[in-house]
Parts: sequence; structure tokens; C-alpha cells
Amino acid sequence: MTDIQQKKWEVIGPATGEVIGHIEETSIEQVEDIYVKAKNAFQIWSQYSIEQRLDHLRRVKNDISDHMEELAHIVAEDTGKVKVEALVADIYPVLDALDHLLKHAKKNLAPQKVKTPLMLIGRKSYVEYMPRGVVLVISPWNFPFQLAMVPVISALVSGNTVILKPLR
Repeated sequence: MTDIQQKKWEVIGPATGEVIGHIEETSIEQVEDIYVKAKNAFQIWSQYSIEQRLDHLRRVKNDISDHMEELAHIVAEDTGKVKVEALVADIYPVLDALDHLLKHAKKNLAPQKVKTPLMLIGRKSYVEYMPRGVVLVISPWNFPFQLAMVPVISALVSGNTVILKPLR
């Protein structure tokens, strides 16, 4: 890839109007490279067993729990919310979603026997969940952690890889 002049955007805290950071814009030239990396990662990630994927998600849950105060500060500063709202509306729902997936993903993603159509009598029918590829998650700004992470972890536990594009 060639050296590309990247535009930097100021991040303005809505509560204070102050610059709280800078974000480099992803150029159109970088998009293909990002997709190829995600597609290559899919070749490995999709081969992991559900238990291996869940082990990774357990570590994600532990990391979120270990850094909850820092995450709440970042979400509050970025959205203009108070820290309590950032915790209750953004971070705790992600931990709840992780708990749900850790508890139910094995059963929910296991092949399931279903009723066979009359035309195929004498055969057995199943629904089998398989990884499909690279998932693009475009998350809005108002609940930036929750509305990004819940679809990301759902795609990952299913064996897909993810490209996350925050809306802001």
C-alpha cells in the first residue's frame, strides 16, 4: 500500500464543546486491505470450535470488567452522558449479552432437528448454523459501546469476522 495522506478529525465532547481527541479517517484506498485482512482472519477464526470462540469471549468479558471505570469515562466523555448512564446503558448491557452468549451459544448454535417436509418423507432434516464470512457492523453514536459490541460479539461467537465502522 502506498503512503496516503490521512485526514484527521477532531472529536468534540458534546457536554463541554472541547476537543477530546482526534480520529484518522480511513481512506477509500485502505478499505480493500481491511477487508482482505478480515477475510484472511475468517479462514482461521471460522475453524475454531464454539468452545474456543467462547474462551476468547470470556477474556473479552474479563477485560471489559477489569476496565469498566475507564470505559465509562470514555463513553461519558464521548457522548456527553454521566458515568452512571454510560455504565447502565452502554457497558452493563454488553456484559449481559456476553453472559447470555456464554451460557446459551453452544445450544443455540448446535445443529437442530426440524420437521421434514412431506415430499421428503423417510429423510431427516436439520438446521445447521455455519459461519458466513466477514460481517460489517456500522454502529451509531448514541450508545457507542453497546450498539457496537453486541453485534460484534454475536458475529464472532457464530464464527464470523467483523469490520466495525463507528457512525461518528
